[in-house]
Amino acid sequence: MATKRKVREQEPVNIENKKKAKMEDRLSDLPECLQLHILTSLDAKHAVQTSVLSRTWVSAHTRIPVLEFNSYSFKKLLVFDKFVCDVLRHRDHSAKLERLTFNRSGSCSAKILNSVFDYAFSLGVEQLSVNLQQSRNKTWPVFPVIASFESLKSLTLESQSHMICPYLGPISRSFKSLTTMHLQHALIKDPDPFSGFPMLESLTLEDCHLCMESEKTLRIHAL
Repeated sequence: MATKRKVREQEPVNIENKKKAKMEDRLSDLPECLQLHILTSLDAKHAVQTSVLSRTWVSAHTRIPVLEFNSYSFKKLLVFDKFVCDVLRHRDHSAKLERLTFNRSGSCSAKILNSVFDYAFSLGVEQLSVNLQQSRNKTWPVFPVIASFESLKSLTLESQSHMICPYLGPISRSFKSLTTMHLQHALIKDPDPFSGFPMLESLTLEDCHLCMESEKTLRIHAL
């Protein structure tokens, strides 16, 4: 009787295991393009968590064309910063990166900000959106000289405190495909900062400030 009772007690567990295996098989059968399409609707944290769903999803998040980092889903900012670095480090570098979004509260270090910008431009990102509460050195990163900006079509840089934009001016001629730009609380030092964006169609300046001693007029030339 004891043996029969033991077998009966194990039956529900076996049924649950079978159901789990069946569900895993269904997920594994999805084509990779559909898997990646599903993951693009999630932020990076939730996309990484899908790695427990099935064997084929373990590394799927390393190939998604969209990365969205949001610090509000983390209790500690240090944990969030480490998560961002780990995702960038383990991502499949051969996979195309179309859009990168980085939203961070608190005071952001130059190191983590540079890591995000360097990675985005090293893979030829098409859309880059960064929203900060503030940066410790009060300046946006200087874009790496070896990077290619020709793929960038949309750039959004927002901060709750004023930050210097060192890339405006002559260096902007590297952004040959940029059509949309949104700047918030930017400190502009060049009187003609956007003349080097030949394809610019939409420009939004929100609470920006001209910090030029001899020039008080902002000149904008664009079609």
